[in-house]
Amino acid sequence: MELLDKLVIPQPEYNLVLLNYFLMLGLSIFFVYTGALYGSMILSVYFRGKSKGFNKYSFLTKDFADIATDKKSYGYGLGVVTFLSIIFIYAQLLHKVDIGVVSYLFISLILYMFGISSLFAYKNSLHLSNIFTNIKEQIVGKVPDATIDEIEEINQEATLSKGSTGTWGLVFMTISLWFFIGAVSLSANKPAWEGSSIITVLLSGRTLLNFTQFLVASFALTSVAFLFRKYYWEADRNHDSDEYTAYAKGLNSWIAIITLLIMPVFFLIGIFTTPKTSISPMFFVTTLLGVLAVFAAMHQVYGLLKNNNIGLIKYAFFLFIFAFAMLGIREKLAFSVANHDHVLVLNEEYKKHKADFLASMGVAEVKIDGAEVYKRCMACHRDEDSPTAPAHKNIMAKYLSQADPQAALVRFISNPVPVNPKWAPMPNQGLTPAEVKAVADYLIEKYSDKKEESSTPKDSVTALLK
Repeated sequence: MELLDKLVIPQPEYNLVLLNYFLMLGLSIFFVYTGALYGSMILSVYFRGKSKGFNKYSFLTKDFADIATDKKSYGYGLGVVTFLSIIFIYAQLLHKVDIGVVSYLFISLILYMFGISSLFAYKNSLHLSNIFTNIKEQIVGKVPDATIDEIEEINQEATLSKGSTGTWGLVFMTISLWFFIGAVSLSANKPAWEGSSIITVLLSGRTLLNFTQFLVASFALTSVAFLFRKYYWEADRNHDSDEYTAYAKGLNSWIAIITLLIMPVFFLIGIFTTPKTSISPMFFVTTLLGVLAVFAAMHQVYGLLKNNNIGLIKYAFFLFIFAFAMLGIREKLAFSVANHDHVLVLNEEYKKHKADFLASMGVAEVKIDGAEVYKRCMACHRDEDSPTAPAHKNIMAKYLSQADPQAALVRFISNPVPVNPKWAPMPNQGLTPAEVKAVADYLIEKYSDKKEESSTPKDSVTALLK
């Protein structure tokens, strides 16, 4: 979006790397909280349709609705604020990339706010309806009929409200998450950046797969959270009947086991559907950790179902939160690889922006002379090997042969380590990062030419002279 593009501040590469870690945290929090909210509300609305008066389904309706809606501050803090943070980070990292990721996320945020507001209204209406029904049953025959009629009228309004707000809340939330997952999937698929449109993003196979995976994971998290909260965390406040307790434990245990069995399949399919240009070793590590955590959580739930040991559910709960977080981390890792080249472009833009800013302030950027800094090195490093240190001409070849000579030299000069027992360890010279880089560049420039000269065959030189 143009508005957010104008708010973007050029950042150096190390700040952009830090933003990637914040994005990892934001996606993890958002996926876990929204997954619990979405899955619990789907089950709550489903059982509301089956409930008739006060029975096990009406109790399930209320208990599912309460899982992620204790306070509105949780919804707006863990949901909306985290969502906004994710949008601003994507806007920063995708600055000047001509794809609609940020626009799709902004549309998703608007729908998400409608959805979360409706779902919290649904939860409140649900509680009001239960309260008025209880009041009515308690005062029948004790107060005038007119009072009973007024209470029944208010109860009917609350009942209508919970029906409409629950349904519309899920509609808004579903469309919002579809946009969100489509945008995140697009960001990690660099080959699809060119020519992408809202239709291709929403209807792509990867978006469909990731949304289905999120839905299954939401049901798994909801069922595990239900058991953890009601029968472990708040066990002392639980006064449910034995019949309802047995039914709720059995239902949620089986939902958890079935969905946890499906989850590893999605993790593995994700490997084959993620573009090769977006895969890194850490992508495989997070996939493996996610699969292992899912199997471990499933083992704990099975132990609960078999031995009725409710203490096992705390392990299942935290293990599955970890597994669910892996979904967000994995998408972030894929995005980091896909966006790596653009981060370097943004880093160069930052350098230009910094130089222009300093020039506008009448301050010239200080340039460090690597040759001048190198004079300190010459106290020990001579033209030939000496008892105190080797000559640089004899050791530079090993640095020049590495994939990134500058990084290797900077790493050693900044933090010298013993290499050859023939010489005493080099002491830390106390150079600034800029001085270290300058002297590293000087050494590379000075000795890379000599390396090329020494590698030129003598007959080729003779031929050139002729």
